[in-house]
Amino acid sequence: MLIFTIMGRKSLDKERNKNQSKTDLWLIILLAELQDQDLSKLSMNRLSQLMGRSKSTVYQYFSTKEEIIDRLIEIKLIEVKESIVIDEQMTVLETYEYFVMKVCQGLDGISIHFMNQLKVAFPIIWLKVEGFMNQVLIFFEGLYQRGMDEGIFMPYPIAMLLAIDEFFMYQFMMDPKRSVEPVETLVRFYMTLRLEGLHT
Repeated sequence: MLIFTIMGRKSLDKERNKNQSKTDLWLIILLAELQDQDLSKLSMNRLSQLMGRSKSTVYQYFSTKEEIIDRLIEIKLIEVKESIVIDEQMTVLETYEYFVMKVCQGLDGISIHFMNQLKVAFPIIWLKVEGFMNQVLIFFEGLYQRGMDEGIFMPYPIAMLLAIDEFFMYQFMMDPKRSVEPVETLVRFYMTLRLEGLHT
């Protein structure tokens, strides 16, 4: 089952909806290009250049830069959400490691710089990202409580545990200066450290 409820987006019109797959490919390319950009200075012309399309072509599908960034963020969040499928037969420990891995893999390539820029330049769109981050932490909260109830995790303050997870996923893993080790290796390192302290 999916962990998150995926909310559909109302198309601006039928024509744009029909061509959504094509434009989504442009936006996937754009996301990578925006990681070190000053988002507050973006224009439709600059966004078109980064997508490798003419401004007139882009205007056929998007009216404003806000529409472009909004759809770009939605694509990424849906991609991450749809990758997380929990087997109800998994143990708390298996679910915990799987969930951390999936979130970190899904956010790989997203920089702290981009996140901070998004928050300032597009605060309304940022609320979608913030909502996703909160969903992740709520899921972890339930998992920690379940682990403690089952006697698997030590009864540490859950708020403290969540703060550590939040730092690892949304600060360390998004820092371009972090270790060059693959995401999977870093998550395994993290899980080893976490479980040594959590496990009863």
